[in-house]
Amino acid sequence: DLSCVINALQKAHRILIYLKSTFDCKYEMSENLDALYDFLIGRIVQANLKKDAAMLDEIIPMIEDLRDTFVQADRNARSK
Repeated sequence: DLSCVINALQKAHRILIYLKSTFDCKYEMSENLDALYDFLIGRIVQANLKKDAAMLDEIIPMIEDLRDTFVQADRNARSK
């Protein structure tokens, strides 16, 4: 259903905007993540404007990799 897809895109957009707002710019990695998040946000916005879910096929693996990285980082932090 189109409304579910639109809601999911809006939620993903809000999450990425929030993550961008949490950067600590003293780390070099922050610049790289900022550029990646800008790219992901741009693709989400374009997919939403064009109502073209196929545009998301390119970024879904990237987002899954980010998710997996955050999960692993959380596990590492909790085990210390």
